[in-house]
Amino acid sequence: MKMKLRSFILMLTAFLCVSTALLAQQITEDKIPIPVQRTFFIKFPQAKDKKWETKDMAVYKVSFNDNNALRSASFNKEGNWFQTESEIEVSMIPEVVSKTVTAHLPEYKVKSANIIDTFYDGELYELVLTKDKVYKEIKLKPNGQIVSKSLDMPVKD
Repeated sequence: MKMKLRSFILMLTAFLCVSTALLAQQITEDKIPIPVQRTFFIKFPQAKDKKWETKDMAVYKVSFNDNNALRSASFNKEGNWFQTESEIEVSMIPEVVSKTVTAHLPEYKVKSANIIDTFYDGELYELVLTKDKVYKEIKLKPNGQIVSKSLDMPVKD
């Protein structure tokens, strides 16, 4: 079981790296527009280990460490913030969110969790769920309302 989980995590990491590489390009901080840098510094003054990327020089995403939490944030070129994503322990998922997942997808197990704070939708929980040799992603509001869920995707061994 541990080997399957490791394989799943490696596959998911590889998928995210490849998809990010195809859609975005890494960029040095001196190439980031001043309004984006300003908004980022105001919102995350303690951020360390920043890694910037962009898609078409229109959307800027930065991955960073903020008080020992791994986060990423997205901005447009005018410096408007869109969202922040933060990794959390599965044990930090609110009970109402866990109950919704159990009620709607009882055969799945939660493998990883993020909190996404968005400009448009507010706070969401993004969970990666696994069952046998498939996984799916689901987004829920803090009250447990399901916002979206993906189709089953195969976990590669």
